[in-house]
Amino acid sequence: MRNLQQNVDLPPLETRSGGIFPPPHLVPEMEEIRPEKFDDDLNAARLNRILQPYSRSATLLPLAVLVLDLSLYWVTLLSALVAESLWAKLILSIFSGFEIGLLFIVGHDCCHGSFMKSRLVNKIVGRIVFLPALHPFSLQSLWHNRTHHRYTNWRVKDFLFAPLSRVEYERLGTVKKILYRLYRTSVGHGFYYMNEIWVKKMMFPPRSATASNRAACFWDRALVWSWLVLFLAGLCAFPALVSRWEFPGVAVWSCLVFGFVIPFQVWNWSMGFLIYQHHTHPRVAWFDDFAEWDYIHAQIEETVHIRFPRILNFLIHNIMEHTAHHAQTQIPMYYLKGAQDALEKDYASRMINVRWTFREYFLTLRDCKLYDYKNHHWLDFNGIRTSPCTVGSVN
Repeated sequence: MRNLQQNVDLPPLETRSGGIFPPPHLVPEMEEIRPEKFDDDLNAARLNRILQPYSRSATLLPLAVLVLDLSLYWVTLLSALVAESLWAKLILSIFSGFEIGLLFIVGHDCCHGSFMKSRLVNKIVGRIVFLPALHPFSLQSLWHNRTHHRYTNWRVKDFLFAPLSRVEYERLGTVKKILYRLYRTSVGHGFYYMNEIWVKKMMFPPRSATASNRAACFWDRALVWSWLVLFLAGLCAFPALVSRWEFPGVAVWSCLVFGFVIPFQVWNWSMGFLIYQHHTHPRVAWFDDFAEWDYIHAQIEETVHIRFPRILNFLIHNIMEHTAHHAQTQIPMYYLKGAQDALEKDYASRMINVRWTFREYFLTLRDCKLYDYKNHHWLDFNGIRTSPCTVGSVN
């Protein structure tokens, strides 16, 4: 069970040290917080011993993954553009959107410095594979690495699908209430990711948020905007470029719709669908009081392991082996399954392990609307409790 009196320092920066905690001087606003002695077996030293064997990067395997994902993206994209049947265009454009997601997962690992052995190569490859998803590398690092991972489920800092309390919800205006309700539906996952993450965090971030790294954020955003302009121009020019081969299904409107609009919407929905389930479940606790929040417990006990069918888990680069990823961000995607299994051998009773079914998913959507931060219960929109107390519920 969680000890609500423990205050643990903030999560790891992207280093090769394999350690759980960053040097305190790197988080000056929290210097007064120090790791305290644990009264149970959930501690940094033990986690490091379990996960250190997986915290290494391979050489040929990531290269093969990169080449395969890039190839599949361009094959599905170009096939969608030249296909004659509208149904074929639609299906291929959907697959193209999924491939954007797979490339993003590669970039996600690069951003953590875990995909390739070389830090420089990770930075270059990460920027390239983030382009179809229109994500600036530096801003992904800011919001994901240095915010979400450092403050997991402490809603003051961690914004990712953070639930509102009933009082906060009631204070919203009509439009914002409608948006919040939409975000917590199966249809709304894509709207949430596009509006709250892509627009507000990646493309038009608050100026104050980028103050510490303004130059890198500016140039990474410039790279993404340049790619977007060139990509859209290329789609508009594509019918003229292939006119000599007389593809009957190629037109400017179809290139824009099936080459950009649909794939980009599919990518946003698929990523919203996946990350919603990473930290949302009737047994997951959220915190607004830092005195209650505990860094290590948040990584292990409030991060859900969703078990998809094995082949699907493999195809989506093990992204749902999420507890191991939070416990040690230096584990690359291709070793996450082994790391998750090793973690569950020691901490199965402390973790939320859920076999994905439509029923389980829709029950989570039904029950996890609002959150009672004082008593730690999930609520519906009428304020009725829909879960037991989430603090200690993993036992």
